[in-house]
Amino acid sequence: MKRFRPNITKYFLLIITILVFIFVVNIFTEKTLKISQNQVSEIGGSFVLIDSDKQIFNSKNLKKKKIVYFGYTFCPDVCPLDLAKLSEVYNKFTKLKNSVQPIFISLDPLRDRPNVLKSYLENFNPNIIGLTGNEEDINKIIKKFKIYRNMVKSEDDDYYTIDHTSLFYLLDSNDKYLTHFGRKDFIEEFTEFAKDLTVN
Repeated sequence: MKRFRPNITKYFLLIITILVFIFVVNIFTEKTLKISQNQVSEIGGSFVLIDSDKQIFNSKNLKKKKIVYFGYTFCPDVCPLDLAKLSEVYNKFTKLKNSVQPIFISLDPLRDRPNVLKSYLENFNPNIIGLTGNEEDINKIIKKFKIYRNMVKSEDDDYYTIDHTSLFYLLDSNDKYLTHFGRKDFIEEFTEFAKDLTVN
């Protein structure tokens, strides 16, 4: 009997060690989730801007989900490609517009006046709403959505480009952040979302 005691003690200590480890991991996970939830709850929110028809647009008045993309009309590559992806899904799922409003918000209010937005968006799905405003209005929204924006000026003239966050933000009908989609797999992921709404 004596020679089995060390083994029992050994297994007992092992079990205690595992339980302590699980306990510590659970506490850490819980704290991490709380931090993540707090960070997520700080993203997004309502906004008031000017649309491409020079009308005031208040997101609170639109009681349906919203898919929001930030960019600018002079963008040489990323923005038009991403808006083309957004258009592709809306062209395929024609009823999606009834439950999720696509919105393009300009990060370049100096150049993106309403008429410029209107002309630019004629290249994409007609359901996409274009929004702009003054610099102060845009800065407020950038802070709400934690958007990175950096103006890159040319040495030759006044022309500039803008480095910026390229994500699609999904909001609920009360403008609360739900999730976001990366540009790389956007079509696949958003298509799955559209299918779940059984809108096709």
